[in-house]
Amino acid sequence: MANKYKQIVIACLFLIPSMFFAGCEKNFDDQDNDLIAGKWRNAATLGVEDAKETDFMNYMEFAPYNYVYDKRTYKTVTYEYDSTQAYPYLRLTRTGHYTLNKDTLTIKDYKLQTRKYIVLSIENNVLRYKDDKDSIYEYVRYDGAMEEGKLIQDVYNK
Repeated sequence: MANKYKQIVIACLFLIPSMFFAGCEKNFDDQDNDLIAGKWRNAATLGVEDAKETDFMNYMEFAPYNYVYDKRTYKTVTYEYDSTQAYPYLRLTRTGHYTLNKDTLTIKDYKLQTRKYIVLSIENNVLRYKDDKDSIYEYVRYDGAMEEGKLIQDVYNK
């Protein structure tokens, strides 16, 4: 009889930890989260005849999705132009981190301000999302070629 209790105790010692670790498994699809990785340019600037050159250079960028929060970086890059400067293009980069949980995109910027968006779709190189006021934003993939050959001065998190 004591041998039977020993077997039950040993079985429980192996069964309980395995149930605990099975409950701790990550449950998301890397493939879906990786769709957001890359540079995105505001689609509203496309096809606008009087848009400035710097409007076409502005973009936001998401690092590839990673389980480690500090590696899920997000940045917005905006450009200003001043022809009187030695480096006429001023690149303003603001950084932060992001989380994508199902359709909710959460961005925490360098000032630790948190913004949440609902991702409507990411397909055909077009990202569409809306904010808490139901304003819809549309971005297209961007390769960054507009900044090649420009004299640029960098400013981070200002």
